[in-house]
Amino acid sequence: MVRRAVLFFAAVSILVAQPAVPRKAEDFRVTLPDGRYQDISGLKGNVVALCFIYTTCPHCQGMSVLMNRLYQEHSKEGFLPIDVAWNDGAKEAIPEFVQRFNLYMPVGYSDRTTVLGYLGISLMDQRIVVPQILWIDRKGMIRSQTPPTGDLSMLSEQYFRHMVTTLLAEPGPAAPHKSITKR
Repeated sequence: MVRRAVLFFAAVSILVAQPAVPRKAEDFRVTLPDGRYQDISGLKGNVVALCFIYTTCPHCQGMSVLMNRLYQEHSKEGFLPIDVAWNDGAKEAIPEFVQRFNLYMPVGYSDRTTVLGYLGISLMDQRIVVPQILWIDRKGMIRSQTPPTGDLSMLSEQYFRHMVTTLLAEPGPAAPHKSITKR
């Protein structure tokens, strides 16, 4: 009986455990408000901050403003943050969200099941906070991922700047600046 309980809890912990980093970034498709798609695999050579947000979340809004500022500072070097909204009504909310916060960085959307699967979080796990951020290097490797329950130190401007400068300084296939949305 005890052995079964141990095996059960071990199996459950595997189901809800966050994937290890670094790891290869599997492809992810972001749907843009105009109906176009952007596959993350097409951005290899850039440093990508893939930010999973709720357009209604104050923390996500502040993070988006900061990422937008970093995008303006480092886009010519190959830094590309992308917001992926996954809250209810995200598609309809994006135009107002972009305008309200004066965002030049790309903002798209996806559905809950796809986002949680990509993040490696069980649909059964209700202990997730937003924003969730994946940092992808020029070679297409996920180098950092916020834990499902959050980590304030990984959501600070200091950490963002550290990740941008560190990953941009690393060798890798440099890609020309890519803009996937027009403003």
